[in-house]
Parts: sequence; structure tokens; C-alpha cells
Amino acid sequence: MSLTDHRTTLAAALSGAGLQVEAHLPERINPPVAILTPGTPYLEGGDTYGSYTLRFTVLLVTPTAANATATTVLDELIVKAVAGVEGADGFGLERVDQPAMLQANNAQYMSTTVEVLKHIRL
Repeated sequence: MSLTDHRTTLAAALSGAGLQVEAHLPERINPPVAILTPGTPYLEGGDTYGSYTLRFTVLLVTPTAANATATTVLDELIVKAVAGVEGADGFGLERVDQPAMLQANNAQYMSTTVEVLKHIRL
């Protein structure tokens, strides 16, 4: 499988869990949305020849709302993202980071990142 195939697999699993997914960084954010970007490091050598760890960051972004409402929406997005990762072939959850405010489109959105990994061979 190519890196694009792995990205497509993860995006489909997240979408299947009920998330609106952008498989790349969009020109304009349209929340609620899960934006799939390369993780850090994106690709790392494994313990054996030809094995690698592939990482993606899933940025979850809520619509603009009062903090109490945005927090509830973000919690729901996190649950869906975790379910999507568990349903994605071979992917695992590394962590969900602390929520923060994201500045985009001349607005502030509550957001968090979900770090995902998969052990692959190329």
C-alpha cells in the first residue's frame, strides 16, 4: 500500500464513524470537521528492515459556539474519532491532546488533535 492508500483508509474509517473528513489541509475550514494531516514524525524507521511507523494527526474542529457547547461537541467528535481509528485496518490511537483554540477564517474554534499511528512495510 502507498502512503496515500493508508491516508484514504483512515479517512474512510473516520467518515464511517460519523465525522466530516478532509483528507488534507483544506483552503478553508468548514466545521465541524476532522482534518487529516501528516503526523510528527510522518514516517519513522521500525525495528526490522523495511518496517516503518506511519503517523497521522487528526485535527478536530468544532463550529463557533459558547465554550460549554463547543466542549460538548468536541467531546462527541473525540468519541467518533476514537471509534473510527479503532475501525481502521491496523491503525492505533497514540493520544488525544488537550483542547485549544484555533484561529482560522477570522474566527476562533475549539479544537484538539488526535495522534494516530500504523506499523507498515513499504
